Amino acid sequence: MNGRHTAKAHGDPYMAACIQSSGGSCSGGSNLEFNTTEHYFYGIDVPAGKTFLDVWVFDVGFYDRPDFDTETGDNELQFSTNGGANTTITLMSPDTTPYDHLDNPVHCSLTVNSGSSSSTYRWEWQRVCSQIPNPATGTWVVKVATSGNIGGTNQYALLANTSGITVSSMPRIYGINDMSIFTNEPDGNATVWLAKILPVHAGKKLALRFFDPGESAPPATMTVQTPSGATAGSCSWTSDNGTSGSSCVITTASGSNSIFNGDWIDMIINIPSGYTCTPSANGNSGCYWKMNLDLQQSHDRTTWSARVIGNPVRLVPNAP
Repeated sequence: MNGRHTAKAHGDPYMAACIQSSGGSCSGGSNLEFNTTEHYFYGIDVPAGKTFLDVWVFDVGFYDRPDFDTETGDNELQFSTNGGANTTITLMSPDTTPYDHLDNPVHCSLTVNSGSSSSTYRWEWQRVCSQIPNPATGTWVVKVATSGNIGGTNQYALLANTSGITVSSMPRIYGINDMSIFTNEPDGNATVWLAKILPVHAGKKLALRFFDPGESAPPATMTVQTPSGATAGSCSWTSDNGTSGSSCVITTASGSNSIFNGDWIDMIINIPSGYTCTPSANGNSGCYWKMNLDLQQSHDRTTWSARVIGNPVRLVPNAP
């Protein structure tokens, strides 16, 4: 996620307070999509009968790297001179309102100020809090928030671990409603899981949103895939830049241009009326739709959301 004084066009539409940034402060107008509480939510589904829960975070703090290719690629970026934002991770336990993650009880929290405790957190996995014995069954919620009138891009990763791990009883961790991701592979092809779409959604529409995709050396494309890995069959999309199309393969960089810099793409996918899928052994991966990213020298943050029209869903499984 990005700090509030990072330009919106760097790929995080919700954490940037302004359209542009200069010298560590905002300029160029305010961002109407700014999330004033500056956070993302993740869910961790914990099966019954577990004797412990561990939640880990990798490289939680902001530690400025010399470039995007070094370690996680944390960077002050060209328009930020005051360093990166402070980061707070809050772990919340399940409650009796599973479709409202805003009111879950706080179990613990961890705050790492920009650049601090590097020997503990930089390029290291650390527990968010002590190991939790006999965790409550249900959805634990992780809130990751930034603070401070500073910018930069902070990359981190989350991991959940419990007792008795088998294919059928793994904890599942996923973004709730929206998720921002960062790609800093010099060259490559990656497949990102988008949403769990069950046969009950046959005949409905999958709505996807992508902000600022494809800042990569050309050529670059993104392709919507069904759970089998085949290219989806019926797509239409529009972008803030005035372009549109009916292909499930979108060219995001061509010639010398990143086509959708600072723009949203809204895509509608018609889920076939005869759609079916076979859940894998753990009940998950066999029904996930995916996005294949073919990128060249990518240093790109994008922000994603997914829902089935008429049904509330998360990026990965169901949601408020």
